[in-house]
Amino acid sequence: MDDEALDRSCREMLGDLLAAGCMPDPMPVPAGWPERPEAGWEATWEEQTRAVVRRAGGALQARRVVREAALAGDFVRHAAAVRPDTLHRIVGERIAIEPQDRFACDPASDFWYFKINHGYWEQLVGIHGSADPVTRRFTSPDAYREAYAESGFALALESLIARQAEDDGGTLSFPGLQFGMSLEAGNHDHETVLRRFPDQPPALQTIPLGATIGLLGTFDTLFGPRRLRFADGSFPKRAAVGGTLRDTLVSFARAADRVVFVVPPHLRGLRLDVAGLPQECLPVPGRTVHQCWAAALQATCRHVLARLRTDDGIVVITQSAVFAALLGLFLRQAKERLLPGTKRIFFFDLGQVIDSATPDSGGVWISRHAVHDSALFQVVDAG
Repeated sequence: MDDEALDRSCREMLGDLLAAGCMPDPMPVPAGWPERPEAGWEATWEEQTRAVVRRAGGALQARRVVREAALAGDFVRHAAAVRPDTLHRIVGERIAIEPQDRFACDPASDFWYFKINHGYWEQLVGIHGSADPVTRRFTSPDAYREAYAESGFALALESLIARQAEDDGGTLSFPGLQFGMSLEAGNHDHETVLRRFPDQPPALQTIPLGATIGLLGTFDTLFGPRRLRFADGSFPKRAAVGGTLRDTLVSFARAADRVVFVVPPHLRGLRLDVAGLPQECLPVPGRTVHQCWAAALQATCRHVLARLRTDDGIVVITQSAVFAALLGLFLRQAKERLLPGTKRIFFFDLGQVIDSATPDSGGVWISRHAVHDSALFQVVDAG
């Protein structure tokens, strides 16, 4: 498959996320991307994404109206039920999260790890839910409304989730995926989060409460009431602090031909501490990656799939907020459709852990936590 055919196929799949048959116009990559993108490239990607949404037109708007009305109703219903004295029972009945601090590499199989922890689910409640301060910590939801709702991001993400979930009518799971979840910030495993909850001050209790309301309301809107099975959203941070992250990443890197980072500009020049592998960075916007989601998906997926024409296996490591989940789901779909067979992708959403390479860059998590292996990631050329 040549570059033109690859580009066209990615655009067709991208358009299908928003409205069947919607074909986005070509989205040329800004000059200099990925090595040295021209000034204003983030604004270019944001405008390209807005153009995709405009092209989807009335079909997208109709879906959005129906979705938002359903979400609002489900959030109100769960907000009435999920309270400090009921959280343990409801979570126990509805949410199962498998504890993990390492993964083993199977060189013959793709691997996909991504996570959506508390923040996104709380933000959805802030956009569409009640004003109850127990269920909504975000006093200015307009920014999240623009990033997730008006940009089409949430609809695209939910479309991919629905396509790759396995629903037996009682339990919802994600075979072949490690879809991570945490009701807090991913510093503690699921059992610890629940055990600590009664002793937390009310201001901190609102985090798992709001996350539970947002998570259950969103999945109820998509599938109806189900028991939800997830991987451990705390894996990256606990593995980085506990010292198991290096073994996991190196084992996958040794089964690959290349490492590709999808990271914000402050991590340009990032390298994994493993010898003998080509490594490269694909920059995506930091603060506006969700508003740029369509253009960012098109550029990054096209680049990774083009590399797979000559490489047999690629490790993809990303820090890109909730966009990481969209990227993992879309890249999996595109790879299976366009490059099936023996080619392999090993995908890791490591989030703020990667800021250990630039501890003075202002990353909140790395400023408050010490990783076990500060040499695992390094910035060797910041440009």
